[in-house]
Parts: sequence; C-alpha cells; structure tokens
Amino acid sequence: MTLLKDTEEGSLLDYATSKLEIIERIEELEDKVFKNNRPEVTLKQKLLLLKHSGILENINHLFKDLDSKNKATFLSVLLDTDIINTTKALRVIQNSKSDLETSKNYMKLVNIFKQVGLTDQEEFCDKRLDELLKNEKPSRKG
Repeated sequence: MTLLKDTEEGSLLDYATSKLEIIERIEELEDKVFKNNRPEVTLKQKLLLLKHSGILENINHLFKDLDSKNKATFLSVLLDTDIINTTKALRVIQNSKSDLETSKNYMKLVNIFKQVGLTDQEEFCDKRLDELLKNEKPSRKG
C-alpha cells in the first residue's frame, strides 16, 4: 500500500535524482578548486621546506626554551600532521643521510621553490637533487 500516486513517486524520484546530481557536481567542483590549488606535500617535504627556507632554524631559535617534544607538538599542529612522525622527522632532519634526503623529496622542493621564486633555495636544492640522483642505484628490471 503506497501513500503516493505514481506521478508523485516519479516527481519525488526525479527530485531526489536531481538533488544527488547537484551534490555530486558540487563535490567534484570542490575537489577541483580546493585540492588542485595547492601541491600535495608530505610531512618530510614540509620539514625540508622549513629547513631550506630558514624557517625551521628560526622556530628553533624562537622556541629554544621548549624541549623537542613540545617543538614537535607545535609543528605538528602548524603542519597538520601527527606528533609521532613529526618527532621522528625532526630527530633526523639535520642528518644528510636521513630518509628525508631522497630525490623524490628534493624534486618537490625544487619545483616549489621555483614556483614561488626563491631562487637561492631552488638552486641549493637542485644541487642536492643532482647529488642524490648520482648516488641512487639504478633499478634492475627483470
């Protein structure tokens, strides 16, 4: 037993379908506008950007009285990342042989510094990228 006539059911179905289509289209537009407006950057890349722009050094200087855990907490809030990974990355960021030092990370840094016009940082990271690429082992196909 239905309370609605066939025409009313059709109208409601058309309305619901139209509404779903509108919602999907809005979500699609939001994805294009909001997600494509900024480059996707990992935590490691964010910290390397802070390091090579001098910002990390300034944060360390400004918050010299904070212990490393509190600095990591502050940065994790600022960068919208989790505290554990931020703490780990901060421990190794000064080491030139750390897992942050990858060609993939430096390719991203070079592109970002170039995009925003920071040529000194771009050139430094580009040189580091060249070093990393020279030291990478070629992948074996087989």
